[in-house]
Amino acid sequence: MGRKSGFGLRELADELRTRPLVELAPLLGYRQDTVDRSRWRRKGSVVNVKGAKFFDHLQGSGGGGAIDLVVHSRGCTPTEANVCGRCSPVLTSILGADQ
Repeated sequence: MGRKSGFGLRELADELRTRPLVELAPLLGYRQDTVDRSRWRRKGSVVNVKGAKFFDHLQGSGGGGAIDLVVHSRGCTPTEANVCGRCSPVLTSILGADQ
């Protein structure tokens, strides 16, 4: 889906929320475990994904939904997770957002 003219922050957040976490994980640098398919790994992080929820066993924290996973993995704010900023490569890959 390409970004539409006048596509506001709320619409962008709604679109990001619809994305499955397993679709986001590789875009955030995670690699799926070959034995436990619900586990995703990257340096400093081992995340289990169950539906719309995740838990990072190394960092001892988790959350629910795509925005939380972007915030967790990128160390950005929820607003930054939705707009072109530190998280823009994720948005570009997922939404085809204009830079």
